Amino acid sequence: MMKYLIAGVVSLALIVVIAAIDAEELECALTTGHTPWENARIVWQEDELVVLAAGAHIFSLPDYAYTYYSWDDPRSEPYSETDDTLISPDGTLMVDNFTRYSQRTLYIKDREDTIIHRYSDDSPQPGPVAWSPNGSQLAFVFHQSTEFSQIVQEYVGGLAVMDITNGDVTPLFHPDGYIQTSVGYYQFHWSPDSSKIAFLGRSPVRFHDTLYIANLDTDEIRSYGAVDPISSLFWMQDGAAILFSVSDRMHLLDVTTGITRKYIDGRKPAVYAGQIAYLTGHACKTNLVVADINGENARTVYTFES
Repeated sequence: MMKYLIAGVVSLALIVVIAAIDAEELECALTTGHTPWENARIVWQEDELVVLAAGAHIFSLPDYAYTYYSWDDPRSEPYSETDDTLISPDGTLMVDNFTRYSQRTLYIKDREDTIIHRYSDDSPQPGPVAWSPNGSQLAFVFHQSTEFSQIVQEYVGGLAVMDITNGDVTPLFHPDGYIQTSVGYYQFHWSPDSSKIAFLGRSPVRFHDTLYIANLDTDEIRSYGAVDPISSLFWMQDGAAILFSVSDRMHLLDVTTGITRKYIDGRKPAVYAGQIAYLTGHACKTNLVVADINGENARTVYTFES
C-alpha cells in the first residue's frame, strides 16, 4: 500500500513540474542538445555590446544595430579570446600560458614578441590568468609539487600575483594552505581599483562553487561559502559588491558584510556605465536584455532563435 502511495505522490509531483514548464521550453529541452548559448558570454565595451556564442554577435551603440561574424570569418578575430594568450588592458603586453611535460610556463611579452618576464611552476595544466584593470599586475594559480605528488596528485599552491614592473611573484595561499588538483579554480576577476581578486573553486565531487576574495592589501583570502555552480561573476563598478548568476537568477554579494541577496532573473550578466545586460529565455529562444543597474527599465534588445 505504501509503495503505491509513494508512486502516486511522485507522479503528482511530476505533473506539477511539467505543468509549470513553458510548453515551448519543454519542446526545446526535449529536441535540442548542447547549444552555444549554454556557454555564451557578454562583453560590454564603450561603443558596442557583444555576445560571444558560436561567433560574435555585435550590437553597435547607441541604437544596437546588429552584426554577426562567425568564428570562420576573419572579421571575428578582434572578438576572439583564448585562455592561453591574453592582452594587457593597454594593449602593449601579452601573456602566453602553456604547459609542457607537466610544467606550466608564463611568458610576458611585448607586441614584438620580446620576452619581458618568465615564470614556471609544476602546474599540471595552464590554469586561469587575469590582468589587473590598470595593467600593473597579473593574477594566476600556482602549483608546486610535493614529495608525494606522483602518488596522491597533490600540489602545494595558491593564488599568485606578478608585478609587471619587475616580474616579482607574490603568493597568496588558499585558506586551507594548499590547492587540491581535484578542485578547479577559475573565473578570476579584479576589483575596479585593482586591490582585490574574486575567483571560484569548484568541487567535482559535490559539484558546487565556493566564492573567494583575495585582498592584496592584507594578503588575506576570504571564503564566502558554497553555492550551486556559478556561471558568471562580476564586480559592481563601485567595488562594494559582486554580481554573480546561478542558473537563471542573479545575486548580489556585499563584500564587506558577506550578505547575499537576490537581484534579477537572468544569466550571463555584464555591467557598464550604470546599465546591465543579461540573457533570459531558453536554448531555442534566447533574449538579450538591457536594464538600468537596479534592474528597472528592462527591455529586450534582440531575440536569438534556433
